[in-house]
Amino acid sequence: MFRFRKIFNQGPLRCTWTDKKVDWSFFCIPGCRFGFSADGGMYLTIRIPGTGISYSKKIGGKRS
Repeated sequence: MFRFRKIFNQGPLRCTWTDKKVDWSFFCIPGCRFGFSADGGMYLTIRIPGTGISYSKKIGGKRS
């Protein structure tokens, strides 16, 4: 299976481009990231730097 992922960083803004979607996110505070997914949803990710431990929560989504 072929997969593609490219990440572009410009200051606090990050664009993650994969074979299926494009996500935009930015840092709120260190260890915390707020973003918008390709389906129109919003998410919040909190991580502990250097541990690989993180928690991600979808906080909004595409409305029907």
